[in-house]
Amino acid sequence: MARKPGAPARTQTFDVLLVEDADGDAKLIADYLEGSGDARFRVVRVATLTEALETARHSRFDAIGLDLSLPDSHGPSGVRALCDLSRAPVLVLTGHNEEDLAIECLQSGADDYLRKAEMEPRSLARAFGYAILRRREEELRTLAEARNSYTAMTSSPVATGQPRLSSLQARDPGGFHQVVMRYYETLIAYTAAARDGLPKPREGMADIAQRLFSATSSTRDLIILHTKALDIVTSELPLAHQAEIVVEGRLFALEMMGAVLELYRTDVAGKVTESSRAVPT
Repeated sequence: MARKPGAPARTQTFDVLLVEDADGDAKLIADYLEGSGDARFRVVRVATLTEALETARHSRFDAIGLDLSLPDSHGPSGVRALCDLSRAPVLVLTGHNEEDLAIECLQSGADDYLRKAEMEPRSLARAFGYAILRRREEELRTLAEARNSYTAMTSSPVATGQPRLSSLQARDPGGFHQVVMRYYETLIAYTAAARDGLPKPREGMADIAQRLFSATSSTRDLIILHTKALDIVTSELPLAHQAEIVVEGRLFALEMMGAVLELYRTDVAGKVTESSRAVPT
């Protein structure tokens, strides 16, 4: 029987970051997850929130299991820190039994609150699997909404409903394809820089802006360029990475618009200056 779209395959492997300082609890949780039959879980374990943040910053996980009592973090603060950094669902794994604490963790962004005393292999694997599936469905909706909005901005009102060619694409198809690839590569670099706290790819952004300016492109050209780059993202990258790029890509598109407009403003100002100099006094 074919599985439903978006549902995980039985043989799919999910990467889980386990943040647990107690060796015994860490081993038990890892054994429960890695021994589950419906999906394979691959567990990476760290013992502190600091290690977790560093690991999540440089690696992509499908889910995060978080103990609330760590050497450098207690309570919901760890939930907030991980949710701010990673798009992966965070499941709290705790020995605490207070309802108020559970509510506070959920309000801080946790996807689930699981008490260690009540854990057993199938229920734990099911909780992680459901959280991953819910997040992927959210990411699919985010991606679809973004692509639909960009397509709507560049669509023709005629009955066919097909997107119109941008002026740049119509004039120079080969050059347009080169700009699309440059835009895609720079968008990926921009997203990675935002995630890792690195400098933005200014050289690539300036190059794209100059190419669009030289081709006398409009804002609409840039939106079509962005949509084409997202098409490549959809076909080439994992779903979790796609959603990350869609979110950061909104800021990237705005910055690119600003860079192109600045070139036009500078050009107009230069022409006005030259014209005023040419007027006899």
